[in-house]
Amino acid sequence: MDKLLKILRRRVLPNLPKCSKTFLKTSTNIEVIKDINRTDDNDSEFAYIGLEKKLESLVNPNLHDFIIEITINIDGFAPFESSNLTIWPILIKIFHREHEYPPFTTAVYAGKSKPKDINAYLKDFINEINRLGSTGIMIKKKNYKLSIKFFVCDAPARSFLKAIVSQVAFDACERCEVKGKKIDSVTVFLNTKAKKRSDASFRNFETPDHHNATSPLCEIVPPINMVNHFVLDPMHLIYIGCTKRILEFLFQYPASKCPSKFSGSIKKEMERRTDLIIKDIPEDFPRKMRSIKDFTEYKAVEYKFFLLYASVFIFKKLVSRELYDSILLLVSSCRMLSAENALDYVEVARENLKTFVETAPAIYGNTFVSLNVHSLIHVPDDVEFTQCNLNEISAFCFESYLGLVGKYIRFPTHIVAQYCKRIDEKETYLSPLSTDKKVYQILKENNDSILKMTYKNFIFTNSHPNNTVLLKTNSIAVIDRIFKKENIIYIEVRKYSKKINVFEKPMKSSLINMWEISQLASNVEILQLSCIVKKLVKFNMNFTENDEMKIFAVSMLH
Repeated sequence: MDKLLKILRRRVLPNLPKCSKTFLKTSTNIEVIKDINRTDDNDSEFAYIGLEKKLESLVNPNLHDFIIEITINIDGFAPFESSNLTIWPILIKIFHREHEYPPFTTAVYAGKSKPKDINAYLKDFINEINRLGSTGIMIKKKNYKLSIKFFVCDAPARSFLKAIVSQVAFDACERCEVKGKKIDSVTVFLNTKAKKRSDASFRNFETPDHHNATSPLCEIVPPINMVNHFVLDPMHLIYIGCTKRILEFLFQYPASKCPSKFSGSIKKEMERRTDLIIKDIPEDFPRKMRSIKDFTEYKAVEYKFFLLYASVFIFKKLVSRELYDSILLLVSSCRMLSAENALDYVEVARENLKTFVETAPAIYGNTFVSLNVHSLIHVPDDVEFTQCNLNEISAFCFESYLGLVGKYIRFPTHIVAQYCKRIDEKETYLSPLSTDKKVYQILKENNDSILKMTYKNFIFTNSHPNNTVLLKTNSIAVIDRIFKKENIIYIEVRKYSKKINVFEKPMKSSLINMWEISQLASNVEILQLSCIVKKLVKFNMNFTENDEMKIFAVSMLH
């Protein structure tokens, strides 16, 4: 970057600084990284950056009454493939349903393994949480109460933080007292009716085999719920955990272990169908799902798209009735719990997921119900406890943050110092969120025509795959043109006159905004942009290579 700055100074912008550190406003203040301590051995480092100052700089007082809620993510990642070094930051995100705050780092540890002394690792954080919980935090002459909304971590990190046994132990379930058992060297959890754990039973060690030690998080004041405050992260549990496991059993396990194992012809047809679907994925998805033959290489967002959008059509008229019904139980439950009105569906989803888990051994095999699969029955409890849908309690935003920061760790020495400097550069320009939430933003236009825009956080154009919408009249339409007249945005649309359910059980697919559509009108209607309720993913699909193409529409959930 220094070389680039030199060229720009000479030819275009003479007032630019000479040094990249000055340009990026890299901190030279030792305060940021002075608290590096040796906590475990000579190869580990730790820095506590702090919570209060970050909150003071980020919180917009106009968005909060008297309480600031935070979500916490703690997980490890490896900055280098060829090294055993790991970084364990403590990440914070201010929770607000309508305005998206960015994650930030409040502490960071680096070493050859996870922190060996969890008490030393969490001590400063817990002390500050307790202090702010007691005195509050003053932001622009207004005192706010600090409240922990929830922790969102993967299962190994939760085991570490709660000082409980790992997920392969017989007493590993965090929500109930089910006893695991070994089948063919795999620990499975088949009982769906075991006694529920509670905060009191956890703190009193009522099931000693569930614990390794007393978690320092028990010292947080006011006390958190040591069971329910740790959500079962959908990204790791549902998408990377259960969805991947389903595909592994169906594609890779022998028929002797998976009764529903796919034949070669089914695999080939699934590849054909996924190749069709890939062409229809809107721009809103940060990563397009690859062919099903590459599923072992999928990222979490690809498993999510497969489950919530594609699986119903990829499996339809291809697999046994029992397997298809099982997939529908899982898909419908996860779509309901991901909807804005997820709380309305908690009981239905709870029953469906229980049925999915109870019937799974007969469909996928006796070793299928791992802890992740068993824990599906507890996911509705998280929606109920947090009053959030699955999108709001997932770790996706934290994973994205770590992915960006991890790219900037350049050398395998002084890891914590590098990390602190990189986040300081990244967060230098962060400022409190504006209350002026943009309803729409025009991204590309030509005279009066708008070629590309965002509305309700979705991308819209006048062409497939970004122009299919659900209207307030409950009609499905395609946008042919977007234009602005007298500061009002209009859309020219053509409506589909027919829409039917894709399936009828375990519920009508229309209840989760999934339809088969046909008969597109030729006449154009002009409507205001505000008539759009949801953006839809529109698939063109046939169920054998020579069949007539059918059209399906599915509402987007994020």
